[in-house]
Amino acid sequence: MTRKTRVLVVDDHPFFRSGIIQWLNLQSELSCCGEAHTVVTARQAAASSNPDVVWLYQATDTVLTAIQTVMRVEIYTSRPVAARMLQNLFPDPASTAPALARLSNREIQVFQMLGAGCGNKEIAASLNISQKTVETYRENLKHKLELPDATALIQAATRWVEDGRFEH
Repeated sequence: MTRKTRVLVVDDHPFFRSGIIQWLNLQSELSCCGEAHTVVTARQAAASSNPDVVWLYQATDTVLTAIQTVMRVEIYTSRPVAARMLQNLFPDPASTAPALARLSNREIQVFQMLGAGCGNKEIAASLNISQKTVETYRENLKHKLELPDATALIQAATRWVEDGRFEH
């Protein structure tokens, strides 16, 4: 017979916690080795019961999947946490700096291309707009981002493209 995975259940709602414990104990490969209702009691319970997995509030339909994933020495995250992690890795350009939130999608494209070293002619051809329109976007960017001149615009765009920082 294989050893059951020992699960410590941590939740501040006694009714919910007891339901999870009952559900865990019905699983053939799992057993509840302890429970806690606060961070302090969770630390004490973890030290005394030596669990394989600590269960913190997850929806019951994903608990078994999460535990099985962790026991395969893989990382499990809930969908909201995974979405947040992806957003941190690939942030929405406008959310990385409040000043950038004022820009239109096209202005962000022009700003990004300026930061990547593109000139007006290259930006115009890539975005299928005139060079005069690119110049207008550059002026709008300087105004919206409160930058004094074209040099400051290029420097800010380059910093943003290279390391995600926006500073005037």
